[in-house]
Amino acid sequence: MDGTLHEPLRRRPWLRLAAATAFVALAGGRAAPAARAQTPGLAGVPGSARRSALVVGNAAYPLAALQNAVRDARLVAQTLERIGFEVTRLEDATRERLGSGLRQWLMDGRDAASRFFYFAGHGSQWRGRNYLLPIDADIASVDDVPRQGLDISEVGEQLSRFPQGVNILVLDACRNQPFPVRAVGAGGARSVSGWLAPGLRAGPQPQGTLIAFATSPGSVAEDGGKLGNSVYTRHLAAALDDVGVPVEALFKRVRTAVARETSNRQVPWETSSLVGDYCLVPGPQGRCEPARSGLAVDLARTR
Repeated sequence: MDGTLHEPLRRRPWLRLAAATAFVALAGGRAAPAARAQTPGLAGVPGSARRSALVVGNAAYPLAALQNAVRDARLVAQTLERIGFEVTRLEDATRERLGSGLRQWLMDGRDAASRFFYFAGHGSQWRGRNYLLPIDADIASVDDVPRQGLDISEVGEQLSRFPQGVNILVLDACRNQPFPVRAVGAGGARSVSGWLAPGLRAGPQPQGTLIAFATSPGSVAEDGGKLGNSVYTRHLAAALDDVGVPVEALFKRVRTAVARETSNRQVPWETSSLVGDYCLVPGPQGRCEPARSGLAVDLARTR
């Protein structure tokens, strides 16, 4: 990044992101949107309503490269495009690129009927907050986690300012704790990697938002190895275009499939404040079909 920036902004690029997004919200303006796709009818909204997605796959971490994160992002992006989303995809994003891409997506998606954010890569929790890590994150002490990472709570706060639309955030970012973190005390530097709990944590979100985690709070997800995709993303992509299934039932199907494949070593988790049913792919009448989303169907589907 440009060394002429003031120190608080140089070290906290998310401050610039938040300031720019707040300016757009207050001014009521936005960047010129991409061509609008004519999507299938959504439950409760017109057939021409826009759906916008930002898909991020970060794999090229110098200290802890991931095998499948970029492939995961490509798979999710292709699936979302097939069901009518306008998709922005970022691969191996630095702090600057992740910040600018997120800022532009928030600006463009202000009037969307639904917004879908997906991240595959490394993530950490610290002092009750979740952080997604760009590939150039330089984590030398615990204080660097909030300075270097993207606070997912800030993304939720920005989305909550929009007057309409459903927000879905999917975090396949619990794969391990990649950095040997140290803290400086009175006796000098000491390792505190044990103080950083593994995985991510569930927390509150604004109304109209569902946040999905690849595994339960405090647990670590499987990267997928030579299978080409993580276990979670493989099952997520298979379910995204299910017809007539409310999203909360859709993620339940994913959880059932992942838990079964991993013998309950990995159990996905969601928190939701959605009101009413919302389908990514509505049924023939443009509505969700609750009768198809029961537990019996979910269990039968994974046998």
